[in-house]
Amino acid sequence: MVAGSVQAQSAAAAGDAPPAGNAAALPVGAATQRLLALQREGGLASATPRPIAGEVAHRSYERYLGSFNHPIPEKFGSSVSARPATGSGGTPLGTTR
Repeated sequence: MVAGSVQAQSAAAAGDAPPAGNAAALPVGAATQRLLALQREGGLASATPRPIAGEVAHRSYERYLGSFNHPIPEKFGSSVSARPATGSGGTPLGTTR
């Protein structure tokens, strides 16, 4: 229900996609601006409050503060496997049996 609702909200906010090859039909950032306006107005927000328990909020904030104790690396190493990706049947993706 939630995923469908989010997709519907995004589709409604983005409007109809411009025809292929007509990049000027939708200015860059227009869809983002509409989504931010929907968020700011709160009209699509849930009426059900979802508070965070005090201990959880405290631990989250402590984790956030602790993140500043480590320097930002120049670059990150790849954690992607060198093995080809496979589907559920073990067949490499992009191939057929």
